[in-house]
Amino acid sequence: MIGTYDLFLRDGRLREQLAPDLVIRLGATPTSVPLARLLAAATDVPHVVVDGARRWKDHLAVASLYVQADPGATAE
Repeated sequence: MIGTYDLFLRDGRLREQLAPDLVIRLGATPTSVPLARLLAAATDVPHVVVDGARRWKDHLAVASLYVQADPGATAE
């Protein structure tokens, strides 16, 4: 987990080097534009979304699996 990703994800070369093998998103869709770009571009890897909502909330349209669960409890 990385909480201070916004600044270094603005560097396009670094963003390419940090391409994920798997994305596990806990909670709501991120509001960071650089992170949203990285996630939207990572279409060739599985995206697991863990959210407490009762409906599919995948605004980036990349989720491979949607798990309805409390994100905080899941992270523990």
